Amino acid sequence: MVHGSSLLFYVGCFIALWVFLVTVVRAAYTGITYDEAYTYLIYAKDFDIRNLSLLKSMFTDSFANNHWLNTILIHFFQGIFGLYYDEFLIRLPNLIFFFFYLSCSLFMLKKKILSFLPFLLLICNYYLDEFFGLARGYGISASIILFGLLFYKKWKKEGCEHNSTLTLCFFLFILSAYAQTVTLLITASLGLAALFHLVKKKKFLPYLKSQWPFLIPMSFLALFILIYHFMVSDSDKPLFSSNYSFFDSFVRSYVRMFIHNEGYNYQVGRLLSFIFLLSLVLMIIKRHWSFQDFMIPLALYVLLLLFVEFLFRKGYFTERLLLPAYPFLVFGFVEALVYLYRFIQGYIPFSKYLEYPALACMSIAVLILFVKKIDIAHTRDWYDDYSLRWQTYTTPDYYYFTNEIIDGKFAEQRPPVTFYQKKLLYMMEKGY
Repeated sequence: MVHGSSLLFYVGCFIALWVFLVTVVRAAYTGITYDEAYTYLIYAKDFDIRNLSLLKSMFTDSFANNHWLNTILIHFFQGIFGLYYDEFLIRLPNLIFFFFYLSCSLFMLKKKILSFLPFLLLICNYYLDEFFGLARGYGISASIILFGLLFYKKWKKEGCEHNSTLTLCFFLFILSAYAQTVTLLITASLGLAALFHLVKKKKFLPYLKSQWPFLIPMSFLALFILIYHFMVSDSDKPLFSSNYSFFDSFVRSYVRMFIHNEGYNYQVGRLLSFIFLLSLVLMIIKRHWSFQDFMIPLALYVLLLLFVEFLFRKGYFTERLLLPAYPFLVFGFVEALVYLYRFIQGYIPFSKYLEYPALACMSIAVLILFVKKIDIAHTRDWYDDYSLRWQTYTTPDYYYFTNEIIDGKFAEQRPPVTFYQKKLLYMMEKGY
């Protein structure tokens, strides 16, 4: 007879495989987006780590859609397979990291680090899964963050004893910033939490003494990408952001990943915010610090977002810029939900009979919301770009226009939004 936890693991494997296949089909079928085409043609195709002048120009003149790790990996796979202008190959690095992301999620489910509901929340966010099928840095970054969170939890479970585990964790967080720089705030929030634990246990100086050979180069890597982040933020095409309130930009963006209805996502957003804040306040009042690994760091992350907006007035992170932090949000919110449930259980004993029906209903709801959002043809953030896929780019007029741009005759003019997709599709069609 199959044990209950083993059965859930096999069900999880089936769902993960299904989700992965949906994303692979999307990557093969969905039309190329403007940002992908621009990234490939301007940054990835001719990337050369030996060309210092090229690296310098990429560092000083890049727009926000040059996600370094994504760019390097696209060029790497292009070199391995010898294929240029190949739409699926351009997206292959993200698909590989999605496989890693799903494998890590399944590992945590099998080892009971995660229960079934948070596992589903991690892998059945269709908006996030879309980006694992696109040549952007968001999916890669979210995957690396998930591995970093796993090592952070391992370090906490070991009683903050293994210094190398913590160092590896923060190396992964810094590496994730090379896929999408917004993860620097996650690094900062978890860094403050780790610092508190080390100081409290009087292990901060021993940690520095044992790990300084790794911490020094990691600090330079972090400083490099931090400078790059500020250079991009001050450019003519900065990071995607929102001028709306924090609630609309942050909370409702996460809810909108599952529920599009504006009235419903507003009410759900208020409810989820209330649950997290109530759990956080109760935990602080009761001083139940042992119940959390990620609640306090998540609260610090939110405070840092508010502080950064107060300081720089660049707008809050929103929509796809929130995707790298999504695993962090799931870990922190699930902890808050579990803590609040245990608190209520102490006063309402019969609530324990509602646990499994409630978890089953929420799990089914997550799956239904995922299925309803499946759209192989379109991408939410570039919905109309799909139509470009079925246009013909071998007409004489377009051939003439394309070659003029390639030859640099219109170098001073900014091409229209669709130009880079058209150019990439034209090159694919001509067999370059």
